[in-house]
Amino acid sequence: MKCVLITGGERPPFYMVRELIKADYTCIADSGFDWAYENSLEFNIIVGDMDSVKKLKEFNSIDKKRFLSYLWIRMIQILYLH
Repeated sequence: MKCVLITGGERPPFYMVRELIKADYTCIADSGFDWAYENSLEFNIIVGDMDSVKKLKEFNSIDKKRFLSYLWIRMIQILYLH
C-alpha cells in the first residue's frame, strides 16, 4: 500500500510530481488542501487545524467526515502507540 501526505509549505508544480503522488491513500494537512484543490487531487482524509487554508469557501464545502483532528490523532497516539 502506498500512502502520500501533502502538507503546507513549498511544493513543486503538479506536473512534476503527478506520477509520484499516485497512491492508495492520500492525506491532506493544513494548506496542503489548497494545492490539492488547485490540482483536482482526490484525497481520503484531512488533518490539522486548517489555519493556513486560503481557499476557505472550497474548504467549507467538503464532506467533514474526512476530518481527523489533531486531538483525535493525539488521543490515538497516547492510547495505542505508547
